[in-house]
Amino acid sequence: MKKKAGTPPAILILTFGIVVLMFFALFTFLTKHEANRAKLQSPDILNSAYAKEAEINFQLSQLMKESLNELSEQLTKTSYLDKLKENFRERQIANLFPELKEIESQFTEQNLQITEDEITLKINIKIDKTAKVKGREVASVLYIYEKEFITPIPKI
Repeated sequence: MKKKAGTPPAILILTFGIVVLMFFALFTFLTKHEANRAKLQSPDILNSAYAKEAEINFQLSQLMKESLNELSEQLTKTSYLDKLKENFRERQIANLFPELKEIESQFTEQNLQITEDEITLKINIKIDKTAKVKGREVASVLYIYEKEFITPIPKI
């Protein structure tokens, strides 16, 4: 009579070890998923800061051009700054871009230069972006830059 043998113990131990290893890997992946998600969001935060910079630069450039075109009196630093501040308030740019709430204080004669060909305004802008996962801050970007906005003066 032939002896029927069961599964060798080495194969049972190997199978059991593989199952334990799979459950451990799955558990580790599920518990660390939040940290991995935060790492993946980091480039998006930086891209959103750069996109916000482009939007702000466009809005301020348009504001400077419109202020120059609407100026009915002679172009002086004071008259241009008054018109710039007036348009800034009317267009409510600070409401659209919270980063610009404090920028009106930078519309000063020290930051403005007027030549025959162009108007130059130097402004410091701060953009602060944060990413949250389940209400917890996981990444943030603080982007501060100085920009010279140049508007050409049309020849008459």
